[in-house]
Order: sequence, then structure tokens, then C-alpha cells
Amino acid sequence: MKKFGERKQKSIEKKTHCLQTEKINNETKKKVKIPSGILNIISELDEKRIIDEIKIKRHLNEQKQDRNYNKAIGLTNEGKFETAIKISSEDDLGFYNYYQLAQKNEKRGKIIKAAEIYWFNIFHNGTDAPGNFNRLLILLRKMKDFEKEYKIARIYKSFVNESQFEKIDKRIETIKKKIVYANKSLR
Repeated sequence: MKKFGERKQKSIEKKTHCLQTEKINNETKKKVKIPSGILNIISELDEKRIIDEIKIKRHLNEQKQDRNYNKAIGLTNEGKFETAIKISSEDDLGFYNYYQLAQKNEKRGKIIKAAEIYWFNIFHNGTDAPGNFNRLLILLRKMKDFEKEYKIARIYKSFVNESQFEKIDKRIETIKKKIVYANKSLR
């Protein structure tokens, strides 16, 4: 017979529906929890709110990077070069680790899981790296989720240089056509 605490823990785990994935961060292994169904946020929130959330997180990340930079400068001034190098070379925000994790899942054919990790990296971590957006857009296309792909493309346009606008606008037009075609085939 299972103990009450074990049953309660199992119940909590089922309710949270979190995907647990391992990532390697230097020498240690850490558990990363990506909430399943996180892609639903794309449908649930309006574009402006998503863009604002990402911008806020980006700002907080920039502040954290500035603090680490200043700390590294201080350590350099104290002659603690090895520690300063270590601090300045750390990916303390974990953007790249999440990207690698998503790529690994994508290569294994776990498209939904990979898409969730790319989106988590964008929305939760506040990264606006083109690789995350581009891979997410590709996976949403493979999943035939054109509505989300359309919204992500429009959100992505808020974070790119003007020189990329034409390319993204073409993609948006292509997605619109796919949405129209999908809607016609449903009738």
C-alpha cells in the first residue's frame, strides 16, 4: 500500500503535467521543467501582451548581464582574472542550453516537445534570438498550426532589424494563404 505522501506527490505530478527534461550545464546536470501545453499561451494572449512580456524579460536579462559584467570588471581590478573569466563566459541565462535541448528533441522527432522548448526560451526566458523564432516557426508549420505560426511571425517582426521586415512579411503572407486554404478545406 502506498503511503499518503507518495499518493499526494503522484497526484501533484499528474496535475502539473510538466515535461521533465535533462540539460547539461557544464559539469552538473539540472532538471528543466517545461510546462506541457505552453504553446497554448500563443492562442490565449494577444500579440501586444506577449511582446510586452518578452520585452520585460529581455530588460531584466540585460540588467542581470550588466551586473555580471560589472562584477567581472571588479574581479579583474582585484586581480582575480580566472574568476572574472568564468563569470563573463557563463551563459547564466541558459538561452543556449534551451536551444540545444530543443534541437536534440527535434532531431529525435519530438516536434511538439521541441516547439514547447523553443517557445519557453522565447516567452519565459525572454530570448529574441532568431534561431529560436525560426525553428519554432518551422515546427509550427510542420504541425500545421498556421494560426500560431502567423501570430509568432508577427511577434518575431517586433524583435528583428528593419532589414528583415520584407522576409518576414513574405512569410506572413504565405501563412495567411495557408490559413485560408485550411479553412476552405474544412468546409
